[in-house]
Amino acid sequence: MDASLVAAALSGAVVALLLTLFGGGGSVLATPLLLYVVGVSDAHVAIGTSAAAVAVNAAVGLAAQARAGRVKWPCALTFGAPGLVGSLVG
Repeated sequence: MDASLVAAALSGAVVALLLTLFGGGGSVLATPLLLYVVGVSDAHVAIGTSAAAVAVNAAVGLAAQARAGRVKWPCALTFGAPGLVGSLVG
């Protein structure tokens, strides 16, 4: 197996463990690991990759919470819509 794949898998496991313990900060942890451990040479690629991983994780978590009936949709949309607009404008 390629060493960078092993490094990526181990780095992902470390980020997942720390996210489980602390509840946030995935991109802050994943981006440096991608750059310095996995060997991604472009910081923009590392940032995009970690952001995509966080987005997938958030979507899976939202789906699970929604299925369990624990999402207050009016509140979620009140915070989510302006956040989406702000991120697109920024």
